Amino acid sequence: MWWPTAADSVSAGDTMGVFLIAVFIATLLYGFTILQTMQYFDRFYNDHRLSKLLVILLFMFETLTSVMEVHALYIYAVSRRSSNFATLRLPTSFGFEAAFYFAAVYVVQIFFAWRMHQLGRQYWFLPAITALLATTAIATGLAATVESGKYGVNTSHSAFPNVLLATSVGLQIAADVIITATLYWLNRKSTSIGDPDGGFLKVTFMTAVNRGVFAVLLLVLTTISYFALRPKLTWLIFHFASSKVHTISMLSTLNGRVSREGLAHDPEIVDAMLRYRLKKELGGATYQTRLDTPPNLPTIAHGLPSSPSGWFASKSNEDGDVSGLASSYTPSYHARSTTAVDSASG
Repeated sequence: MWWPTAADSVSAGDTMGVFLIAVFIATLLYGFTILQTMQYFDRFYNDHRLSKLLVILLFMFETLTSVMEVHALYIYAVSRRSSNFATLRLPTSFGFEAAFYFAAVYVVQIFFAWRMHQLGRQYWFLPAITALLATTAIATGLAATVESGKYGVNTSHSAFPNVLLATSVGLQIAADVIITATLYWLNRKSTSIGDPDGGFLKVTFMTAVNRGVFAVLLLVLTTISYFALRPKLTWLIFHFASSKVHTISMLSTLNGRVSREGLAHDPEIVDAMLRYRLKKELGGATYQTRLDTPPNLPTIAHGLPSSPSGWFASKSNEDGDVSGLASSYTPSYHARSTTAVDSASG
């Protein structure tokens, strides 16, 4: 991890001032993760145990990163405020913050890789590549953190830790780009994200959050500022915020599902499974040649009862009966499609 040394000409605004702004923004985003976590356990108290475990684990990682960031700020601003910023040795809390950061981003990327698999089972190679990139990214990121901890802030060292760090962030960016592009592609006809009555700005913002657009943007800005804006510490602003934004993307996706008596029903996944089942039963060639235009099939999102559930959740109804969602749509879905094919063949 690169840090200003005594040989660098840096002002208080480029170091301590940027550090303070970065911690402030990260703490603000951490507040959003708390609200999202509370909303999740309030609405989906009967959700799958694995989902609950992932949310708890992610919340722990974000809490620990926030604690480490505040601890590092306290050391520079209070404990050693009279010392030259660039001459101080990096506190141990920075190493732990980096480790928890990589862990949080990894959990989110694996979650979205699994979601990609559920939305497009025939494209299994996309989540497999994403999982491979994410796993390699956390391995190289943790290795870079360990290597950086071996050197003092003012000692000369090889470029190996920076190479590892650049590789890790590059792999994270690649994984996030695949996730974002794939989710848009698989859900290009879905309207279950966002509130159609909430206006263009709200729908665009929520879609960008749930699809990970902001997460990709922050990683790119972190990389650019890390290598291009030295000796300033501008990269800390994007780095501290990155894991929080990843977490918000995952939590808002979970909270965007429909809830009935604490059980989660995901309109996007149900719709994708029905379409996959129909295409598999009809056969790929038959489906493509006989249905030249997209069939007028019911979309799960269109049939859902709805009620407002906040900016970071799609429109859903806590009291609507969606327990039989898949079964209620499957007969009519297959009936209309089969009739269309039979009449065409007859």
